[in-house]
Amino acid sequence: MRLSASSPKGQSKRGTNGPRWLEIRANPGKAALIRRQPPPEIVKNDAAAALTPRQAVAASVFISPGAPMSSIAIPASVAPILLLTISNIFMTFAWYGHLNYKSWPLWLVVIASWGIAFFEYCFAVPANRIGHEVYSAAELKTIQEVITLTVFAGFSIWFLKEPLTINHAIGFGLIIAGAFFVFHGPIR
Repeated sequence: MRLSASSPKGQSKRGTNGPRWLEIRANPGKAALIRRQPPPEIVKNDAAAALTPRQAVAASVFISPGAPMSSIAIPASVAPILLLTISNIFMTFAWYGHLNYKSWPLWLVVIASWGIAFFEYCFAVPANRIGHEVYSAAELKTIQEVITLTVFAGFSIWFLKEPLTINHAIGFGLIIAGAFFVFHGPIR
């Protein structure tokens, strides 16, 4: 899989010259993730071209006209969320998965966790590199924390067999409320 994170020449960061899109193209024997501008059919008039990056990425995911069905484009605001979700699944297993294997020696658990964490970084670094074109670093961190809580809640119930209590739900809810304020500009 090829992952490109550099801005097209002459265009500034965070998509101020139009929305960024990622195209996932799967060809027989190889897959590629390619950044590209949306096709002209998506941005037809000046009103659409004047959209802010956040408004533009709210547009639906599109399938490129004339492209084979194995080619799909994803708005650059969605790709980091997907990549961070996969990253967090790996990291949750790296940090907490060993709790079900307490008989294993600690040195073996550390090495196994470190090996799992490698794959977490393979998804987290591209997620942040691509995501910083659309989101600020604080927004990316907030997205990551909300995803972490969601993944951990499922992991705790499904894998560790530990129920979550109302106290956990209230605490997670307060963190999600904090995320709301991160994404809704300064309070005036």
